[in-house]
Amino acid sequence: QEYYDFFHYEANYSIMDEWFWDLCTNYLHKDDVEKLDMFRDIDLYKRVKNHDYVFTTHVRVKRDENYVWTKLVFVFIPTDNKKGVERIFILIQDYSSAMAERMTNLMYARIDALTQTWNKRYSEELITNRIKNNGNGLFCLLDVDDFKAINDSFGHITSDQLLKKISHIVCESITNDDVFGRIGGDEFILYLKGDYNECLNRFNSIMIKLKFNYYENGRQLKISCSAGLAKIQGRRASFNELYESADAALYEAKRQEKGNYRISLASLIEEDDE
Repeated sequence: QEYYDFFHYEANYSIMDEWFWDLCTNYLHKDDVEKLDMFRDIDLYKRVKNHDYVFTTHVRVKRDENYVWTKLVFVFIPTDNKKGVERIFILIQDYSSAMAERMTNLMYARIDALTQTWNKRYSEELITNRIKNNGNGLFCLLDVDDFKAINDSFGHITSDQLLKKISHIVCESITNDDVFGRIGGDEFILYLKGDYNECLNRFNSIMIKLKFNYYENGRQLKISCSAGLAKIQGRRASFNELYESADAALYEAKRQEKGNYRISLASLIEEDDE
Protein backbone atom coordinates (compact mmCIF):
# COMPACT_ATOMS: atom_id res chain seq x y z
CA GLN A 1 0.00 0.00 0.00
CA GLU A 2 2.82 2.40 0.83
CA TYR A 3 4.46 1.62 -2.49
CA TYR A 4 1.21 2.32 -4.32
CA ASP A 5 0.72 5.57 -2.40
CA PHE A 6 4.18 6.68 -3.46
CA PHE A 7 4.32 5.61 -7.12
CA HIS A 8 0.59 5.32 -7.88
CA TYR A 9 0.99 1.85 -9.40
CA GLU A 10 0.98 -1.69 -8.02
CA ALA A 11 4.18 -3.49 -7.01
CA ASN A 12 3.33 -7.03 -8.12
CA TYR A 13 6.76 -8.58 -8.65
CA SER A 14 8.04 -12.02 -7.75
CA ILE A 15 11.74 -11.13 -7.92
CA MET A 16 13.70 -7.89 -7.67
CA ASP A 17 14.86 -8.04 -11.29
CA GLU A 18 11.27 -7.70 -12.46
CA TRP A 19 10.79 -4.58 -10.35
CA PHE A 20 14.13 -3.09 -11.37
CA TRP A 21 13.69 -3.47 -15.12
CA ASP A 22 10.07 -2.33 -14.99
CA LEU A 23 11.18 0.75 -13.08
CA CYS A 24 13.99 1.54 -15.53
CA THR A 25 11.91 0.84 -18.64
CA ASN A 26 8.59 2.44 -17.76
CA TYR A 27 9.02 4.87 -14.88
CA LEU A 28 12.58 6.15 -14.64
CA HIS A 29 13.52 9.38 -16.42
CA LYS A 30 15.68 8.52 -19.44
CA ASP A 31 18.48 10.83 -18.27
CA ASP A 32 18.73 8.96 -14.94
CA VAL A 33 18.78 5.36 -16.20
CA GLU A 34 22.57 5.30 -16.22
CA LYS A 35 22.64 6.05 -12.49
CA LEU A 36 21.11 2.62 -11.81
CA ASP A 37 23.35 0.67 -14.14
CA MET A 38 24.82 -1.33 -11.26
CA PHE A 39 22.98 -4.65 -11.10
CA ARG A 40 25.06 -6.66 -13.50
CA ASP A 41 26.72 -9.66 -11.87
CA ILE A 42 30.21 -8.27 -12.43
CA ASP A 43 29.28 -4.95 -10.78
CA LEU A 44 27.69 -6.67 -7.79
CA TYR A 45 30.72 -8.90 -7.39
CA LYS A 46 33.07 -5.91 -7.36
CA ARG A 47 30.87 -4.11 -4.87
CA VAL A 48 30.89 -7.04 -2.45
CA LYS A 49 34.61 -7.66 -2.96
CA ASN A 50 35.35 -4.03 -2.06
CA HIS A 51 32.99 -4.13 0.96
CA ASP A 52 30.94 -1.41 -0.70
CA TYR A 53 27.58 -2.41 0.71
CA VAL A 54 25.62 0.86 0.56
CA PHE A 55 24.73 2.80 -2.59
CA THR A 56 22.75 6.07 -2.63
CA THR A 57 21.44 7.93 -5.66
CA HIS A 58 18.78 10.46 -6.65
CA VAL A 59 16.61 9.82 -9.69
CA ARG A 60 13.41 11.11 -11.27
CA VAL A 61 10.56 8.63 -11.20
CA LYS A 62 7.28 9.02 -13.06
CA ARG A 63 4.23 9.53 -10.90
CA ASP A 64 1.12 9.80 -13.03
CA GLU A 65 2.15 12.24 -15.79
CA ASN A 66 4.92 14.00 -13.86
CA TYR A 67 8.37 13.10 -12.57
CA VAL A 68 9.30 13.40 -8.90
CA TRP A 69 12.79 13.36 -7.43
CA THR A 70 13.32 10.17 -5.47
CA LYS A 71 16.12 9.15 -3.14
CA LEU A 72 17.10 5.48 -3.42
CA VAL A 73 19.36 3.78 -0.87
CA PHE A 74 20.45 0.23 -1.64
CA VAL A 75 21.96 -1.92 1.12
CA PHE A 76 23.64 -5.10 -0.17
CA ILE A 77 23.82 -8.08 2.19
CA PRO A 78 26.62 -10.43 1.06
CA THR A 79 26.59 -14.20 1.22
CA ASP A 80 28.61 -15.89 3.93
CA ASN A 81 31.53 -16.53 1.57
CA LYS A 82 31.47 -12.87 0.44
CA LYS A 83 31.28 -13.91 -3.23
CA GLY A 84 27.74 -12.84 -3.95
CA VAL A 85 24.71 -10.95 -2.72
CA GLU A 86 22.19 -12.76 -0.55
CA ARG A 87 19.60 -9.98 -0.45
CA ILE A 88 19.15 -6.26 -1.03
CA PHE A 89 17.26 -3.77 1.10
CA ILE A 90 15.96 -0.67 -0.67
CA LEU A 91 14.91 2.59 0.95
CA ILE A 92 12.68 4.75 -1.27
CA GLN A 93 12.10 8.34 -0.23
CA ASP A 94 10.35 11.32 -1.82
CA TYR A 95 13.13 13.85 -2.36
CA SER A 96 11.23 16.52 -4.29
CA SER A 97 11.28 19.27 -1.67
CA ALA A 98 14.90 18.62 -0.72
CA MET A 99 15.98 18.59 -4.36
CA ALA A 100 14.06 21.78 -5.06
CA GLU A 101 15.82 23.49 -2.16
CA ARG A 102 19.16 22.14 -3.33
CA MET A 103 18.64 23.42 -6.88
CA THR A 104 17.49 26.79 -5.55
CA ASN A 105 20.62 27.13 -3.44
CA LEU A 106 22.74 26.12 -6.42
CA MET A 107 21.15 28.76 -8.62
CA TYR A 108 21.60 31.44 -5.95
CA ALA A 109 25.31 30.60 -5.92
CA ARG A 110 25.46 31.21 -9.69
CA ILE A 111 23.02 34.07 -10.29
CA ASP A 112 23.52 37.78 -9.81
CA ALA A 113 20.66 38.82 -7.53
CA LEU A 114 19.92 42.16 -9.21
CA THR A 115 20.08 41.36 -12.93
CA GLN A 116 19.35 37.60 -12.80
CA THR A 117 22.33 37.03 -15.10
CA TRP A 118 25.30 34.81 -14.19
CA ASN A 119 27.55 36.18 -11.46
CA LYS A 120 31.28 36.79 -11.92
CA ARG A 121 32.48 33.46 -10.54
CA TYR A 122 30.13 31.31 -12.60
CA SER A 123 30.63 33.42 -15.75
CA GLU A 124 34.36 32.76 -15.48
CA GLU A 125 33.72 29.04 -15.05
CA LEU A 126 31.44 28.86 -18.09
CA ILE A 127 33.75 30.90 -20.33
CA THR A 128 36.79 28.87 -19.26
CA ASN A 129 34.97 25.67 -20.24
CA ARG A 130 33.96 27.16 -23.60
CA ILE A 131 37.57 28.13 -24.35
CA LYS A 132 38.87 24.67 -23.44
CA ASN A 133 36.43 23.19 -25.95
CA ASN A 134 37.91 25.25 -28.79
CA GLY A 135 35.34 27.95 -28.31
CA ASN A 136 36.32 30.44 -31.00
CA GLY A 137 34.62 33.78 -30.67
CA LEU A 138 34.74 37.10 -28.90
CA PHE A 139 35.53 37.97 -25.28
CA CYS A 140 33.93 41.26 -24.20
CA LEU A 141 33.91 43.55 -21.17
CA LEU A 142 31.08 46.09 -21.00
CA ASP A 143 30.86 49.22 -18.88
CA VAL A 144 27.95 51.69 -18.59
CA ASP A 145 29.02 55.22 -19.53
CA ASP A 146 28.81 57.90 -16.78
CA PHE A 147 27.20 55.41 -14.42
CA LYS A 148 28.47 57.14 -11.27
CA ALA A 149 26.95 60.44 -12.37
CA ILE A 150 23.64 58.70 -13.06
CA ASN A 151 23.75 57.03 -9.66
CA ASP A 152 24.58 60.29 -7.87
CA SER A 153 21.89 62.30 -9.68
CA PHE A 154 19.02 59.81 -9.85
CA GLY A 155 19.73 57.37 -7.01
CA HIS A 156 20.17 53.62 -6.65
CA ILE A 157 16.67 52.64 -7.74
CA THR A 158 17.10 54.27 -11.15
CA SER A 159 20.60 52.81 -11.47
CA ASP A 160 19.30 49.35 -10.67
CA GLN A 161 16.52 49.69 -13.25
CA LEU A 162 19.06 50.65 -15.90
CA LEU A 163 21.28 47.67 -15.08
CA LYS A 164 18.25 45.38 -15.37
CA LYS A 165 17.26 46.91 -18.71
CA ILE A 166 20.79 46.58 -20.10
CA SER A 167 20.93 42.95 -18.96
CA HIS A 168 17.58 42.25 -20.58
CA ILE A 169 18.72 43.77 -23.89
CA VAL A 170 21.87 41.63 -24.00
CA CYS A 171 20.14 38.42 -22.89
CA GLU A 172 17.56 38.78 -25.67
CA SER A 173 20.39 39.14 -28.21
CA ILE A 174 22.48 36.06 -27.40
CA THR A 175 22.18 32.30 -27.76
CA ASN A 176 22.57 29.39 -25.35
CA ASP A 177 26.15 28.94 -26.57
CA ASP A 178 27.07 32.45 -25.41
CA VAL A 179 27.77 33.57 -21.85
CA PHE A 180 26.67 36.82 -20.22
CA GLY A 181 27.14 37.87 -16.63
CA ARG A 182 27.57 40.79 -14.27
CA ILE A 183 31.03 41.30 -12.82
CA GLY A 184 29.88 43.88 -10.32
CA GLY A 185 28.67 47.48 -10.24
CA ASP A 186 28.04 48.57 -13.83
CA GLU A 187 30.48 46.08 -15.38
CA PHE A 188 29.43 43.06 -17.44
CA ILE A 189 31.22 40.21 -19.16
CA LEU A 190 30.13 38.67 -22.45
CA TYR A 191 31.40 35.73 -24.47
CA LEU A 192 30.06 35.25 -28.00
CA LYS A 193 30.78 31.88 -29.58
CA GLY A 194 31.46 31.40 -33.28
CA ASP A 195 33.43 32.81 -36.19
CA TYR A 196 35.15 36.07 -35.29
CA ASN A 197 33.57 38.20 -38.03
CA GLU A 198 30.12 36.78 -37.30
CA CYS A 199 30.55 37.48 -33.58
CA LEU A 200 31.74 41.02 -34.28
CA ASN A 201 28.61 41.67 -36.35
CA ARG A 202 26.45 40.33 -33.54
CA PHE A 203 28.28 42.49 -31.04
CA ASN A 204 27.79 45.61 -33.18
CA SER A 205 24.07 44.87 -33.18
CA ILE A 206 24.07 44.61 -29.38
CA MET A 207 25.98 47.91 -29.00
CA ILE A 208 23.38 49.68 -31.14
CA LYS A 209 20.60 48.38 -28.87
CA LEU A 210 22.52 49.54 -25.80
CA LYS A 211 22.15 53.15 -26.93
CA PHE A 212 18.74 54.32 -25.76
CA ASN A 213 16.96 57.16 -23.96
CA TYR A 214 15.70 56.71 -20.42
CA TYR A 215 13.05 59.07 -19.05
CA GLU A 216 12.32 59.86 -15.42
CA ASN A 217 10.23 62.73 -14.04
CA GLY A 218 10.43 64.62 -17.30
CA ARG A 219 14.19 64.27 -17.52
CA GLN A 220 15.97 62.38 -20.29
CA LEU A 221 19.07 60.26 -19.88
CA LYS A 222 21.11 59.17 -22.88
CA ILE A 223 22.35 55.68 -22.03
CA SER A 224 25.29 53.98 -23.71
CA CYS A 225 28.01 51.44 -22.94
CA SER A 226 31.69 51.22 -23.74
CA ALA A 227 33.43 47.91 -24.35
CA GLY A 228 36.75 46.18 -24.73
CA LEU A 229 37.08 43.08 -26.91
CA ALA A 230 39.58 40.27 -27.32
CA LYS A 231 39.56 37.91 -30.27
CA ILE A 232 39.53 34.14 -29.67
CA GLN A 233 40.16 32.21 -32.84
CA GLY A 234 42.70 29.52 -33.62
CA ARG A 235 44.59 30.10 -30.40
CA ARG A 236 44.53 28.89 -26.81
CA ALA A 237 44.25 31.68 -24.26
CA SER A 238 43.46 31.58 -20.57
CA PHE A 239 40.55 33.46 -19.06
CA ASN A 240 42.94 35.84 -17.26
CA GLU A 241 44.83 36.62 -20.48
CA LEU A 242 41.60 37.41 -22.30
CA TYR A 243 40.33 39.48 -19.39
CA GLU A 244 43.51 41.57 -19.25
CA SER A 245 43.47 42.14 -23.02
CA ALA A 246 39.79 43.15 -23.04
CA ASP A 247 40.22 45.34 -19.96
CA ALA A 248 43.07 47.26 -21.61
CA ALA A 249 40.91 47.71 -24.73
CA LEU A 250 38.01 48.92 -22.55
CA TYR A 251 40.27 51.51 -20.95
CA GLU A 252 41.17 52.84 -24.40
CA ALA A 253 37.52 52.87 -25.47
CA LYS A 254 36.47 54.91 -22.42
CA ARG A 255 39.06 57.54 -23.32
CA GLN A 256 37.38 57.98 -26.68
CA GLU A 257 33.77 58.66 -27.66
CA LYS A 258 31.01 57.24 -25.44
CA GLY A 259 29.20 54.16 -26.70
CA ASN A 260 32.37 53.01 -28.40
CA TYR A 261 34.52 49.88 -28.26
CA ARG A 262 38.08 48.86 -28.95
CA ILE A 263 39.50 45.48 -29.95
CA SER A 264 42.64 44.32 -28.16
CA LEU A 265 45.55 44.72 -30.55
CA ALA A 266 47.42 42.00 -28.65
CA SER A 267 44.73 39.41 -29.43
CA LEU A 268 44.79 40.33 -33.14
CA ILE A 269 48.59 40.19 -33.35
CA GLU A 270 48.74 36.79 -31.63
CA GLU A 271 46.18 35.49 -34.13
CA ASP A 272 48.20 36.77 -37.09
CA ASP A 273 51.39 35.22 -35.70
CA GLU A 274 49.77 31.79 -35.67
